[in-house]
Amino acid sequence: SKLMAFGPMGGILAGVGISIGAIIALSTKAASKVEVWKANLLTMTKNTKAADAAYRELVAFSAATPFSNEQSVNGFIKMRALGLETSTAIMTSFGNTAAAMGKDMSQIVEAVADATTGEFERLKEFGIKASQEGNKVKFTFQGVTTEVDKNSSAIQKYIVGIGATKFGGAMARQAATAQGAFAQLEDQVFNTFAAMGDGALNKAIGKITNGVTDGLAAITPLLSGIMDVVGGILSFVVDVGAGFLSMFTGGAT
Repeated sequence: SKLMAFGPMGGILAGVGISIGAIIALSTKAASKVEVWKANLLTMTKNTKAADAAYRELVAFSAATPFSNEQSVNGFIKMRALGLETSTAIMTSFGNTAAAMGKDMSQIVEAVADATTGEFERLKEFGIKASQEGNKVKFTFQGVTTEVDKNSSAIQKYIVGIGATKFGGAMARQAATAQGAFAQLEDQVFNTFAAMGDGALNKAIGKITNGVTDGLAAITPLLSGIMDVVGGILSFVVDVGAGFLSMFTGGAT
């Protein structure tokens, strides 16, 4: 290549160029993912400031737990979408239960959501058994049976209590392990790339992408017309060739 003609310096410049390109790609990808998360949070919170605040809290939550940003954000979104109460205390309780049982956030959230609608099968994965009697539900955990009202608020409150009292500190202990440290490092790298890709860079990439999309949309009818003409010409050539072939074939017979 032309850069190689400059010797070692050309190689260095080529390497720098490739590295910058890779950083831009990773930054744009991370920023785009955050943009999608914030859009989903906005759908759930109905308020831009609330969505931004929720995202910051979830990132801070992830930084102190073995769960990734993605698990935390998706867990929050699922809770809101399924009509469950959300707060840092509730997320912490669910996270402790999931960590203690070797599960991820989505699994405990879905189990709780099912339970609030009278489906208790998934709770067994977390050591919780349930039986229904009229407008009451009896939960049994670690040999202790507790009866609560059969409504979503009471059921969620019971499960939150287990995470807070029986599994308290489970996330912190996992986060203190080598695996937890790597998970936190991965999140921090992602956050760094997302911050780099946010703002002018992400807007510029979006503008370029939209420009290309609009351009393709504009020329699609023209290209379609050209292909119709080409198809017509090819069809004509084939018909003419077939005609000549039939003449020679007819003459031979």
